[in-house]
Amino acid sequence: FKDVPLYSITIPIGVNEIGVNAFSGCNPKIVYWNADGTTLDPQNMTWGNNLEQVYFGDGVKVIHPYLFRNQEKITELHLSSGHIKTGAFYGCTGLKKITFGIGVTQFDGTAFAGCKNISSALVLPDALETIPSGTFDNCTKIPSVTIGKNVKKISGFKGCTGIKTVYNFSSMSLVPHTGGVDNPAYYADRVYNNMDVLGEFVFSGTSLIGYTGNATDVTLPATYKNSSYIIGANAFADASQLTSVTIPTAVTSI
Repeated sequence: FKDVPLYSITIPIGVNEIGVNAFSGCNPKIVYWNADGTTLDPQNMTWGNNLEQVYFGDGVKVIHPYLFRNQEKITELHLSSGHIKTGAFYGCTGLKKITFGIGVTQFDGTAFAGCKNISSALVLPDALETIPSGTFDNCTKIPSVTIGKNVKKISGFKGCTGIKTVYNFSSMSLVPHTGGVDNPAYYADRVYNNMDVLGEFVFSGTSLIGYTGNATDVTLPATYKNSSYIIGANAFADASQLTSVTIPTAVTSI
């Protein structure tokens, strides 16, 4: 396919080798990737500079080091599974949104470092146990971080000065403005521990205290545990993308 203009490239399950310069000069805008990746030579995968979206399916086992480094036009990533290795998306300065699936099992350091325009809520998957040093360093516009229930160590957020809220579902106890400069709680004004979740809505007691989604139009839950609830202070403080919110009759106070 060398020098053949392609809008998108799909790499399906079963592909175990890609030859030298196979996609050189194709300059796709979208890549759909579902091969496990373990036997592919990353030196043979050249994408050009027009990539805007990358989707990784459930078949992915590994995303190689620096595979998409400095792809400045990528705006969205959808990662369903796999081990994301060192610097895989380093310096993707156009990146605004990352969606992680439940099959993402491991990050290596600097996997997303320098992606300074990620501006949507960051929800880390439950399968992760460690967020290593450097993972999200200098991603200065991340507004909130949700920490999955199995995370035991987190140290990859140095310079993430935009974080205002942390939702902590792990067994760690986090406190605002503590934990050192690698910890997202260090930058946060609000840290919530021991919460309940209903979809993308976070509750504590009978209060809706946060929203971890990235939708522009939101309808709040009809009830919470079959009962009424209140909307707490700052519940949507980090959801700057919202254009409309539908509030049900179950909400008794704001």
